[in-house]
Amino acid sequence: MLAHLCGGKRFQMTVETPETMMSVTQAARYLGVDRNTIYDAIKAQRLVASQLMGKTAVRQSDLDAFRDKELRPNKLRDKGHKQDKGHITHSGK
Repeated sequence: MLAHLCGGKRFQMTVETPETMMSVTQAARYLGVDRNTIYDAIKAQRLVASQLMGKTAVRQSDLDAFRDKELRPNKLRDKGHKQDKGHITHSGK
C-alpha cells in the first residue's frame, strides 16, 4: 500500500502486482505438455486466455489451477493408479 500527499492531504492507494502471463509456448513448457494441449484446453474453455499484442497468453495462476484439476489425475491413472469416488488407489502394476 502506498501513501501519497495531494494538496496537503494524505490518501492511500493499493497497488496490485501484475500477474505473470505466459505465451502458449511458455505455458506448454511450464506444464510439461505439448502446445496443442494448451490450445485444446483454451478452445474447450477449460483454460482462460487473453490476447496481448496479438499473441495468445495465459495467466500462471490459471495454468496452476488447470494442472491441478486437469493434468494431475491423468498422470496418476497413467502410472498404474486408478481414481475411485475421489480416492486414489494403486492397481499393483
